[in-house]
Amino acid sequence: MHPRIKNILENYTYPIIKSITYPNGDMLVLEGQWIKEKYHLRILCQSTLDSYFSYNEEDYVSNLYPKIMVENAQYKIYGGECSWEGDGFIYIINKENGELLWFLFLDNSEYFKEAYFEDTNHIIARSELGLQLRIPINEPEKLSVIK
Repeated sequence: MHPRIKNILENYTYPIIKSITYPNGDMLVLEGQWIKEKYHLRILCQSTLDSYFSYNEEDYVSNLYPKIMVENAQYKIYGGECSWEGDGFIYIINKENGELLWFLFLDNSEYFKEAYFEDTNHIIARSELGLQLRIPINEPEKLSVIK
């Protein structure tokens, strides 16, 4: 596990950038915004946590406040809000080895107040604003907005 990922999980802080981050520190930078009543979300580019902190101060992070934890036999999903107004996060842990699978941070989504396992391969996460995401557990980059 990348040392910055370990820091995220131990200190409940995350860089202030819409992204999906993996255990090795790789990051997919996202663009997400509300247009009228619909949230539009897409991947902009690939980066890394190290690259982010090469251009941003170490303390340019948001504090994380977990609000939910849902689990099945294999995984634990955590979700909640962040110290910057309107931000939310979801991350998933493999219960067998305690390793992070991925971490999703969105601004202007509001906090994630509900998550559940749609089936063995997908989770559904819903934010306070009603944003609903369908996220493949093993391919989070294929996430989709369902509402």
